[in-house]
Amino acid sequence: MDTLQWLTETEFGKCIFTMLVSMVPIIELRGGLPFGVALGLPYHLAFPAAVLGNLIPAPFIIVYIRRIFELMRKYLPRLNGLVDQLEEKAHLKGQKVQKYQYIGLWLFVAIPLPGTGAWTGSLVAAFLGMRLKKAMPAVTLGVLTAGAIMLALTAFTGRTKMGKAMRACSEDKSAAQLMGIDVNTTISMTFAIGSALAAVAGVLFCSLTPTTGSMPGIKAFTAAVFGGIGSIPGALLGGILLGIIEIFAKAFNTNISDAVVFLVLIVVLLVKPTGLLGKVVREKV
Repeated sequence: MDTLQWLTETEFGKCIFTMLVSMVPIIELRGGLPFGVALGLPYHLAFPAAVLGNLIPAPFIIVYIRRIFELMRKYLPRLNGLVDQLEEKAHLKGQKVQKYQYIGLWLFVAIPLPGTGAWTGSLVAAFLGMRLKKAMPAVTLGVLTAGAIMLALTAFTGRTKMGKAMRACSEDKSAAQLMGIDVNTTISMTFAIGSALAAVAGVLFCSLTPTTGSMPGIKAFTAAVFGGIGSIPGALLGGILLGIIEIFAKAFNTNISDAVVFLVLIVVLLVKPTGLLGKVVREKV
């Protein structure tokens, strides 16, 4: 049995795989927990594996990240743009946390949305000068809260009647309607849940202006096209890959990162319009 087979076919291997995925920045627990459930892990195993994997990097970030940034500035000057961006992000997010200190850090980590989570929370704690023995309990409580939220959302889409209806409609609306599913109600509920999550993200993201959310919205659309419209795993994969591409672009030149996002969208539409995991849907006549 090779390593990949062990990771995807044995229960212990699936737990390790879920932990490894949850350790990755950007993905973290919000991607690791659904990933573990998709592998076939029961909820009572996927939850602790994702939580533990998300928590492992946190103490190292809190204690060592500032020193690591100093070494990167000294020995890797080409990455100064990336370091500047991460420090700016930490200070910007820190303004939201600083007012309420450890309670603010807990709430910041607890909301499982892009831009929050254990990695960013630990980075903020490091730059606010929070001590490990006080910051780590807040981060841990935040990860547990985020895990509970993701567990509820995963169980909702996987086990409830409405969640299964949403998945059916995303695959084939016509077939879902023939099976007795109220497609219009399902779509309305999906938009309602998505709008509620977007509202929470908007509150955490920044102060509101007439153009707030325009660029993140375009990037979210690009990620969905990149991964494959109508595919939930595709949207997750597209978001991860697009984030990695954008980070590398900012490392070389912070002024071209948004242009790179549009270039990715154009290339995907020209080369593979269905996206990485999208399916070609043939029109039935």
